[in-house]
Amino acid sequence: MTRKKKATDATKKTSELDFHFENIKFILLYSNATPIRSRIGSKYACGYCTNQYSTPAELKDHTLYTHVTDKPECLRISSLSKYVVYLDVTDLECLMCDARLKKLEDLMHHLKNYHDEPFHMDIKNHIIPFDFATSKMQCVDCCKQFDVFEDLQEHMNCHYKNYSCELCDDTWFVNRSLMMDHKKTVHFL
Repeated sequence: MTRKKKATDATKKTSELDFHFENIKFILLYSNATPIRSRIGSKYACGYCTNQYSTPAELKDHTLYTHVTDKPECLRISSLSKYVVYLDVTDLECLMCDARLKKLEDLMHHLKNYHDEPFHMDIKNHIIPFDFATSKMQCVDCCKQFDVFEDLQEHMNCHYKNYSCELCDDTWFVNRSLMMDHKKTVHFL
């Protein structure tokens, strides 16, 4: 292998997207958190396959028992600008020690500090948590309630201020792609 090839491989291993992949791999491996691809109509779509379920609990059961060793869709994204993971953190717990945790950030700190897992805490977070413990669509951060999942999903951008629209006051987005979509539809750019 040439020196240039080695340098390219080393650079690739340390990209921000790779850090995100490592974080989500540890979360999925060491907790009962489960990825959600999206909500389609009244059903929740699996983050691993094309199955859809009426309730988040059904989706969580399917995911935890069917996709134990599978690779989720969120690890197949090739661009950081499009990277976002929607994660069900209902009844969140660490699978290594059975610790119950309230928030995703608590789990990440727990895995890093108590189990010495190498979490990358210095990158913009692209993992959006949802807690479906109640029948109400409620934000895990501010407890604001919503009638539809899509409104809650859009609301979560205000808590994950990774990218801002310079044409709007206080309009934020979790990833660059969502910001660019906003600019196209709102500002016609």
